[in-house]
Amino acid sequence: MEFYPVHTSPMLRHNRQQSRLVLVVGAFLVCLGVMASGEVGSLVWAQSAGVEKMQLGKPLEGQITYVGLAYLEVEGKSYRLHPKMSITAEGGQPLELKDLQPGQGVQFWLKEGAMFQIIAMLPR
Repeated sequence: MEFYPVHTSPMLRHNRQQSRLVLVVGAFLVCLGVMASGEVGSLVWAQSAGVEKMQLGKPLEGQITYVGLAYLEVEGKSYRLHPKMSITAEGGQPLELKDLQPGQGVQFWLKEGAMFQIIAMLPR
C-alpha cells in the first residue's frame, strides 16, 4: 500500500479537477440562465404592455354556437376559456361572458390553447 502526503495524493488532484469542472459548468449554466431570463423578462414586459399592443398572431373568427361556463363554442368547435381572458366589444367596452349570445360574431386569440382575448362583433 502506498502512502502519499495529503496535498500530493492522486485522489486529491482528481477531486480538484472535478471541482474546477463543476465550477466551470456551474458558471456556464448561470450565464445561460441570466441570458435566458433577460429574454424572458423582455417578453414578459412586452406582454404587460397591454393586450391591444401585443398581438397573439392572427385572430380566429366566427359565430358563437354555444356559450358554456368554462368554454365557448364557435362554428361548432369548443374552445376552453383562459383564466386571464378578456372580453370586449368592438368599441373597446369591457364585456362579461354572460353578454355573449349564440349567433353573435366574435374574433378571438388563443393563448396556451385557450381563448385569451375575445372581441364581440356587432351585427353588420
